[in-house]
Order: sequence, then C-alpha cells, then structure tokens
Amino acid sequence: MNHISAPALELNALTKLYHNGDGSTVKAIDNLSLTIPQGRVFGLLGNEGAGKTTLVELISGRVEPTAGTISVSGHILTPGNITLADQIGLVMAGVQTLNRRLSIWENFAHRVQPETWPEEKLKQRLEMLKSELNLWELPDCPVHQLSPTQQRLVTFACAMQADPPLVIFDEPLAGLDDTTASLVKYWLAKLALSQGKTVIVATRQPELIEEIGDEVALISQGRLLTQQPVAQLLRAPQATVFEIKFKGHLPTHWRDWFDNLSLTQTEAGETILAGPVRDQAALYGILIKIRDLALPLLSVTQTGPSLTNVMRFFQPEDSIHHQGCS
Repeated sequence: MNHISAPALELNALTKLYHNGDGSTVKAIDNLSLTIPQGRVFGLLGNEGAGKTTLVELISGRVEPTAGTISVSGHILTPGNITLADQIGLVMAGVQTLNRRLSIWENFAHRVQPETWPEEKLKQRLEMLKSELNLWELPDCPVHQLSPTQQRLVTFACAMQADPPLVIFDEPLAGLDDTTASLVKYWLAKLALSQGKTVIVATRQPELIEEIGDEVALISQGRLLTQQPVAQLLRAPQATVFEIKFKGHLPTHWRDWFDNLSLTQTEAGETILAGPVRDQAALYGILIKIRDLALPLLSVTQTGPSLTNVMRFFQPEDSIHHQGCS
C-alpha cells in the first residue's frame, strides 16, 4: 500500500481578531483555509496590509488564532506543543532575533538542546550553513561587528540550526543588495529542491515568487483569493495585460462594448483600454470594434505574463488602501 504523506501545513478556517483601544475590532485573518504540500517553495503574496505577517506569526506559533486550526505534518499546533514548534524555522522581516553582544557561535548554539545537538555536530552544521550563505570567512566575532547584510544572513543560519523541515521567511530580500539577494534566492530554492524542505516565503514582491516559487497563495484583507501553481497562474489570461490606445473618446453608450477592460481618457483626446484579454481572437474582436467606431488606432502593447498582472486582476479595489494588519 502506498504511503501518502501529510501536507507540510494545513490551515483550517483560520481567523485572527485584534481589539483596538477604542473598542473596535480588526479582522487580520478572515476564515482562511490553505493546504501547503511538502518540499515546495510556497509564496504568500499580497500587498501591504494583506495579513501576510499575521499569518506567519500564527503559523510559527508566535500568536494564537481566534478561531480555526493549524496542522504541521498532520499534527495540530498548540501553544504547549514544543515538539512541533521545533520543526519550524522562522525569519521575520524587521525583527532582530540575534543578541548583538554575542558571537555568531553563541547565537547559534543557544537555540538547540545539547543532548540532541552535541557541540561537534552543531559546529559542523554551522560551518555548512556559513558556506551555503557565503559567510565562511567571517570570524566568530560579536554580531554587532558585522555589517547589516551579514547580520541578516546570520539570522537565516540561526533559523536553520536545528534542521527544521518547515521554514518561513517574511520578506527575505528586504535590505539586501542585488548580489546577496541572488545568493538568497538560490539558497531558498535549493532548500526545497535539494534538501526537501518546505519553504514558505511571505512577500509583496511577485517577481520573487515568479523566480523561485512552485505554488502561491494570493492574500488580501486576511482572505485567500486563490491558491495555484505559479506556472498555472502565469498561463492564465489574467497574467497578460494588453494596453490599447486610440485617438478620440468613446461615447458613453459604446463603453459597454469594452466592459471587461479599464478605460482611461486623456486630456490629449486619447482613450486607453487596459486589462487581460482571453485570447488572440478576443483581441482582434476589440480592434474590430474600434475600427467600426472609426477611431484611429495608435498602439497595442502587451505586458506579462506576470504575477503582478494576476495580483491586479484578483485584488479588490479597496484593498490597495486597506489599513489592516500586514
């Protein structure tokens, strides 16, 4: 009989409420269910205020849900379940988890149990991670003597010291130069591809998920908009946006002809239609309508396929200015 392994992570009807001092309530996560398979790079993608950081805090056990359950490898995560918490590595954006007065080794060693990780085994683990993150030349100096980029990479290494099967990175490229960002992207992909780890990346950068992600969940206002393989989303019509510009303004009664496209009329007397187009036949149909209205065509441009375009399609209009939790 074939053994079917449990998903790396399951969220079932997860909800998180925060109560403000004025008596109002913010629903940071709203009845969200999600299943993440093992051994993938999985993106949590959304704009500012979408709820990604709150979701990461819930998954890692830093905060408790108001309702719903979180299961890691088929076992429900509870505040007292230290065993499951040890299976999760976490790097939060903008959170300094290192003791800057201590050395790299001291920061690394105090996070694991000596009976599980004897000193020699742990030193070998640190040397491997330093090599993977291009930190192998660093002396074992107090962390405050390192550059901000080096400190960030040491944080990555410390999150991995117990060799957890599930690792979560909140905005992993924040503050990194292009060279270091390329190194980190390669390392994250390798964790899943070569080491079989489940890597969750919470980010506002669709380009990052396009480059290294296997699957992605689009999040807005604490709700799941869609969960799909990245390659499948990039093949969807919504991933490619056409911009069609022509001379003249559309009379109001003709605008319904283009109701699936946004319409902008410029002061220069031009009209711009923009949005996803189902296929080439649909594009030709739009161009024929413009011709039949005797409006001179100026240009047709195409962008994508990209997750940026997909986000624009799925994103509710009012979520761009949403002031909820990040």
